[in-house]
Amino acid sequence: MPVELLRASFAVVAGARAEIEALLALPSGYHRDLQEIKAPLLRAFGRGLAALRLFARLAAELDWDRERLAAAVADPALGATDRALERVRAGQPFRDAYREVKRGLGGDAAWDPRASVAARISPGAPGRLELERLRDRLEQLRPRLEG
Repeated sequence: MPVELLRASFAVVAGARAEIEALLALPSGYHRDLQEIKAPLLRAFGRGLAALRLFARLAAELDWDRERLAAAVADPALGATDRALERVRAGQPFRDAYREVKRGLGGDAAWDPRASVAARISPGAPGRLELERLRDRLEQLRPRLEG
């Protein structure tokens, strides 16, 4: 199963990283000891690249149960931080906003999980590529690049 192999790959890469960090921490005058980094570095890169191939296979085979996922994030308590931060942006001290939301005065019905996630997707990230914006910026720079 790819998931178990991915987990094992992480352990191998983390172990190689620990080896490299320990070698880099050694006091040395001529740094000949750094030649010992090659083996863990190659091992980590080899295992990491293999894990990427496994992950691609795993991601392609995932089957999401959208109804269960939607139900899992429908709990209004998950939006408590969002509601408290909305109140802070409106000028209320966080401590008061937090207490108010905690007491249930934050308006649970107003929280929308989809809007909350959408507000956290950065420009350029999957789901919000904003390629038009990038294209416009490149067009503005074109005269300077060509000149």
